[in-house]
Amino acid sequence: VGPSAHVPFGPEDDDFHDEVLTDRWWETETSWFSWNVPERHMGGWTYCQARPNANVCNGGAWVWDDTGSYTWELPYHVHYQGLQLPARSVRDLRDFEWPNGVHVTALEPLMKYRIRYEDPGSLELDLRFEAIMAPNPHPIGVAPFFKGRHFDQPGHLTGVVVLRGEKIAVDCF
Repeated sequence: VGPSAHVPFGPEDDDFHDEVLTDRWWETETSWFSWNVPERHMGGWTYCQARPNANVCNGGAWVWDDTGSYTWELPYHVHYQGLQLPARSVRDLRDFEWPNGVHVTALEPLMKYRIRYEDPGSLELDLRFEAIMAPNPHPIGVAPFFKGRHFDQPGHLTGVVVLRGEKIAVDCF
């Protein structure tokens, strides 16, 4: 594949990409979903990062709103670092519960996902992401992802967030 090539994604791209790993310690794969509730001035995300060559994963869940007295005060945040990445034989990103508690299930390849997280009494998420277009691949050989594959994908998120016992409906793009 030449520089600046747009390589389309396929259903296999919903899983981990061990076949393209180099020996670089920083080789990284991520899974990130964000949501918002505009009328509550609230947003959040789940972010998970795997570093297979280092056998670790990082990430967690965050919720922010305008209730704190300082902009860095969050109603909820958990960010784990250095958790052991499960063995490849049990690691299938199409239906995977990360060691940080985020569970991502591919419902339709590259288009629909279920995102769950449970920290009872603090934060529970049960969200569904439905893409509004196919994944848009970042061109290979172009900054900042010179060698890696990357895409962002707009979508519609629906579901429920339970923050400290309060159920909050999510319906956003």
